[in-house]
Amino acid sequence: MLIAAATDAEIKSTGVTLRVSEPQVIAGGKGCLWNFTKVSGTVTGNLNVSQPDGLSHLYALKSQGSGLTTFQP
Repeated sequence: MLIAAATDAEIKSTGVTLRVSEPQVIAGGKGCLWNFTKVSGTVTGNLNVSQPDGLSHLYALKSQGSGLTTFQP
């Protein structure tokens, strides 16, 4: 699960405090939602195992200028 994708030390190094993390199941696979204290909004991460092109799909979306609000290779 993606909860383990970021360690407690990595989360703390961003300057925010984690209130809760929850596993999620989406249509394409598994993910996690992180909710922080004293910060508006949440952060989510998901692994879309139904996408056969893997990360190549995200690079293609970025090059087309569609589908992504934030993209950092």
